[in-house]
Amino acid sequence: MSENKPIRTTRLGLIKLVVWENTKENITTKSFQPVKEYKDKVTGEWKKTETYFKGDLQNLRTLIDKELEQDIKN
Repeated sequence: MSENKPIRTTRLGLIKLVVWENTKENITTKSFQPVKEYKDKVTGEWKKTETYFKGDLQNLRTLIDKELEQDIKN
């Protein structure tokens, strides 16, 4: 069984944007997964959260803009 892997991951600060390519019935589309990771101060482990602060949203917007620019070029 093959594992579905992202075609690209870009990061800015604690925010990353994961890009997936999906093909169904000969139609290929992309989906985007925003992820925020942080290091737990107690355990030192990296964790994920769905909570975004204003600065996080600015970073996410920058990553999305870059992805849209790249998509237009291709």
